[in-house]
Amino acid sequence: MPDLTKPKRTRPDQTDSNDRDRTAVAVYIGAVVVLAGLLAIQTWNHAFGSDVYAHLAVFRELALHPFDPSNPYVASADPAHYFSPYSVGLGLVGWVTGAAPITLLYLGAAVNFVLLAIGLWLFPRSFSTHRWTPHLTLFFTLVAWGIGGFRWSGFLGLNSIGFGLGYPSVFATGVALIALAGLCRYLRTRNPALLILLGIAAAVITLTHLFTALWTAIAAVAIVASQPMQVLRRVVIGLLGASAVAAVLVLMWPYWSIFSLASGATARSDAHEVLYGNLWLHAFLFIPGFVAIGYRARRNLRDPLVLMSVAGLTVLVFGYATNSYGLGRVIPLVALSSHVALADLTAGWLMDKETRRSGIAIVAVVGVVGMIGSVQGWTQMIPRGLVPESTVSRDLYRRSVTPYQSIESILATTDVAFASPWMNRVVPSVTGRVVVPGHLTPLLSDRTEREEASDAFFDNDRSTAERNAIAAQWGATYIVVEPEDVPSFPWLVRDYRVAAESDDYVVFRIGPEGAD
Repeated sequence: MPDLTKPKRTRPDQTDSNDRDRTAVAVYIGAVVVLAGLLAIQTWNHAFGSDVYAHLAVFRELALHPFDPSNPYVASADPAHYFSPYSVGLGLVGWVTGAAPITLLYLGAAVNFVLLAIGLWLFPRSFSTHRWTPHLTLFFTLVAWGIGGFRWSGFLGLNSIGFGLGYPSVFATGVALIALAGLCRYLRTRNPALLILLGIAAAVITLTHLFTALWTAIAAVAIVASQPMQVLRRVVIGLLGASAVAAVLVLMWPYWSIFSLASGATARSDAHEVLYGNLWLHAFLFIPGFVAIGYRARRNLRDPLVLMSVAGLTVLVFGYATNSYGLGRVIPLVALSSHVALADLTAGWLMDKETRRSGIAIVAVVGVVGMIGSVQGWTQMIPRGLVPESTVSRDLYRRSVTPYQSIESILATTDVAFASPWMNRVVPSVTGRVVVPGHLTPLLSDRTEREEASDAFFDNDRSTAERNAIAAQWGATYIVVEPEDVPSFPWLVRDYRVAAESDDYVVFRIGPEGAD
């Protein structure tokens, strides 16, 4: 691995090399600026994944009560696992400045993009001496996936990255890339200051996104395991110390317990089963990277990228075999190792006249197929004004933040509502709470009881008295549904007064004063 810490001395015979290095940096910065502009358009278009409402609710609550927040989704003393260093930091910005949750999301997206750009520059350079490897890593990271699928935060393909750029998992991914590059540097320099930073970074990643922490830990072990035994003997004590720093910081986190989150995440692992559906179709462009991994394995079986790839694939298969589908979240590690290996191989081929055509062919084929496969993602980077009106009306565009803001004029922050499944997601991001959260809540102790109460409340065979009693039990004073839901529940219009309605929602008032 190249030493990135020692500045190169400039000699006359190095002038051309230094000029080429500066050109490479300039090209990378140019590519990053273009990508930043495209992702800014998508973010401004509000082309988010549906989890945006979960994060907006968290930002809203932390901006109001950063030091003693309530559950952002339901009226409960149980904490939310999204109270992470990332979200608390943005919440503090909102608390100081009064910025709206959507503004905090924009700010987070900008921070996360900078971290990713730095990480995707530093990480590949830890395993390659070719100056163009970071550029190709960035390119393959965006396009070398497959057809559709994988619209998950922390997955950096064009079909996914823009939909969750402001999410905590992307922040954790950016920190992870930089931290892993820092680990490589520590193994070369044994600078003790890096150990403290690595310990803090490990804690931040763990507290921000547990699944990202999983694949980061696998990558870190692979990097350390790739070192000669004499190096391991010299660094093992320091690495254990950094791990201890991380463990102490995680255990000291005041917002929730890591043990409760780990058990809750395991219990909700079934939500990730979709990751294994049509896996070959969604990830077949990993195959060229696996070939590159094979080239590296022929030279050195303990190559860190080889170990990362093998370990990631092993965990992925284990997750499928044991129905532990949450382990599918190691796919970003499998992708990262294959993309860096392919970038390094291709960069070397492009520098050699005899293999240049092969390198160009790889870039062209992967690029074309990858762009076709991610068309649903990159088309969201087109300015809204240039998109045909018939396309703008699709749910992906319609269901953003703006249409629901007016709910805030009806429900107070402390009001509770029974809501339809979609509105269970939306309402807490704007104001108030719902009985059943529309998001994964591994730390919520009474979710089953809440779901049973909601089923009973929306049961058409229930009487008005029974329905009102259920509402009183859960402190609910409103009902929020989508307009298309109203015909399915004839008792809504019969028994309750409409408090507000729009093309996107209808709010009914519960209580004696709510009846006609």
